[in-house]
Amino acid sequence: MKFNINITTLKPIQVMICSIILALVLAGCGGGEPDPGDTVVFPQSVTSLNGTISVGYPNGWVTQIGEEQFVLANSDAALTIADIRTLTADQIYGTISVIPNTSLGGLDLSAESTPRQFLDAILSRGGGPAGARTNIDNRQEFRMGGHDAIITRGTIENNDIRYGSIFALIKYSGAVVLLNFNTAADATENYVDVVEEIARSVIYPATATP
Repeated sequence: MKFNINITTLKPIQVMICSIILALVLAGCGGGEPDPGDTVVFPQSVTSLNGTISVGYPNGWVTQIGEEQFVLANSDAALTIADIRTLTADQIYGTISVIPNTSLGGLDLSAESTPRQFLDAILSRGGGPAGARTNIDNRQEFRMGGHDAIITRGTIENNDIRYGSIFALIKYSGAVVLLNFNTAADATENYVDVVEEIARSVIYPATATP
């Protein structure tokens, strides 16, 4: 595409208009591919026992590995805590799980559903213990490695005890990866960034290129 414009014969307002039009045209020529979104690589990572998912985590954190899920915490004390409602502001404990779409039967979801719709449906089915009251808001959508994702945080109240909870969900073909981290009720803002970084480190399936 070639443009022949004699700038010297145009008035200043005309120059400005031409510049705007040219910028819009060139932007349109650049293609409409969405930004794949940043990924994060931590110094260490772990892979599930069945080899389907891997995730990175920060220095000093500890993990327990399951068949298709993980438990992550920022200390041994947090990892082995008996009741997540008693987590203190300097502790965070979370799970990372693969949920096949076939396990979400009964929910009004389809392959075209967005991460927000997946997360809202999962939370409506019970994001916390039975009988608990959830106050989860502040949803923020993002992309990582070519996949749509969402993160949100808030509090859960169970038997008059409030604690903080952060949820992140990444949508893949045929499955979603759900992260749920818990901490003290007033500490979620301290950890939401690192939980997003952990989400951005997820590789599923584990043989995929990050």
